[in-house]
Amino acid sequence: MAYLYAVLCLAFVYGVSGQCTTPAFLTGASGVVASANPYLNNQKCRWTITVAAGNRIDLTFGGRFDIENSQGCQYDALHIYDTQSVAAVTRNQVCSRQSLTLPGHKGPFCGFTKPRPLVSTGNQVVIEFCTDTSSTATGFDIQYSTNGAAVATTRAPTVATVCNENVVVDGRHTVTYYSNTELPNYLDCKYSYRSKSGRPLKVTATRFSLEGVLGCRYDSLKVYDGPNATVALIGTFCGTNGPSSVRTTGSNLYMTLTSDEYTNGKGISLEIEESCTGTHLCSAKNEAGQDVCYSDAQTCDNTNQCPDRQDESFCAQDCGAFPNWVAGQPFPGAAAITNIDGQIHCGGALINKNYVLTTAHCFHRLDDKPNRFVVKLGASVLADAYVSQIERIIVHPQFNPKNLVNNLALIKLSRPAPVQTTIAPFCYPTADATQTPPANTVCYTLGWGRTSPTNINSYASTVKQFTATVQPLASCRTGAYTSSPVVVDDNSICARTSGALCYGDNGQSLAAMKPAKYQKL
Repeated sequence: MAYLYAVLCLAFVYGVSGQCTTPAFLTGASGVVASANPYLNNQKCRWTITVAAGNRIDLTFGGRFDIENSQGCQYDALHIYDTQSVAAVTRNQVCSRQSLTLPGHKGPFCGFTKPRPLVSTGNQVVIEFCTDTSSTATGFDIQYSTNGAAVATTRAPTVATVCNENVVVDGRHTVTYYSNTELPNYLDCKYSYRSKSGRPLKVTATRFSLEGVLGCRYDSLKVYDGPNATVALIGTFCGTNGPSSVRTTGSNLYMTLTSDEYTNGKGISLEIEESCTGTHLCSAKNEAGQDVCYSDAQTCDNTNQCPDRQDESFCAQDCGAFPNWVAGQPFPGAAAITNIDGQIHCGGALINKNYVLTTAHCFHRLDDKPNRFVVKLGASVLADAYVSQIERIIVHPQFNPKNLVNNLALIKLSRPAPVQTTIAPFCYPTADATQTPPANTVCYTLGWGRTSPTNINSYASTVKQFTATVQPLASCRTGAYTSSPVVVDDNSICARTSGALCYGDNGQSLAAMKPAKYQKL
């Protein structure tokens, strides 16, 4: 029998420096505001766009949007000021904190989730880009053009518009608030459901499009485990990352749908159905078309709970034993960690049913924000994956962000992963293990990261895979590597890849077949 061991992968991208490259004042009917690629530290850039009186300005974020991510964009940030704030912001110094309280301020924007298009209320807009003393990224492109249409104060949905309902669910119920254009501003919808049979309720998005920026701080769907918003929050959803088989513990479900005054998505369509009690949900329904669940105690008890034997499908196997794995498919232990708006953040490896191992630099200064991320397991297409909320992020206490020593972090899942043939843990070394893979060992790595380093929309919807061959450590301590601040010590593994690691695949597994056991190194 073949087994698998794995090691976390890192990817580093370097580039040349630049300045505030676009002219400070733009008056044409259309144009581009762009940062350098990559941008510099300590930048304070301001661009003022003015078009003919009586016109508005359309702002569209192009293929490049990558600004150092942080809580509240406190390090590097892009700010946009609408027409009513232009006079006030231009009286302040560039990147002044006083400007952030102005009524026309939009943002801050950072990370690599591209904001939706913006439309000004008048003929002027100010854009400011502010960076701190460390860490840069590839920056951004913003296209602007003149829009002479009258200012719209409302947007009327053109499909189904169910806002606020209180329903007793008998089997299944569908709720839709979806538009062919955009949702109205200032939505504040409340949805309350109770199971007629007293069973738990399950909610799954069949269509989902909400503004996805900065951890769903603007528009969002919130799902609560009970009859109102005072009970436990199951999850917050935005972007294209809607709820997938999210279950309550009791017979009540409560949700809120909210939007702000700008750039809303098209909306939601949700299927709510009576489900079952148990830690894990079977992928197949019973003959009556009902959900079937099972507990941890019912796993591998020689009694089939699931119609497809999911609960008995990975019982005689050790960790790292993936007998059904084929090249081109994700390893059952491979994990994708995404923002709650759906964008890939990093990769990881399932090491038991409760924990995913990843890299610490993915969660530097973000380890106190587990509700901003989810873990996806068990499918080559992320839209089909099992989704787990995150209870806790644990960064190695001796992690050094400057040289990436001790670059390890643990993700504790909010519920145990349903171990089966498509979701199963890697092995990892015992405390006394010292042997690393010998040179020329052929490994595999995979992920769902960007296929283009400058295109924010190029994330792979289907898993990508290539090989990596282990090299002597000396190969990673010479040449271009000597100028890198990253420490390559005896705890490292050096490998030559058949392709470039994708942006967003940091922390993904490096896996190799061995005749003994697959171990996580």
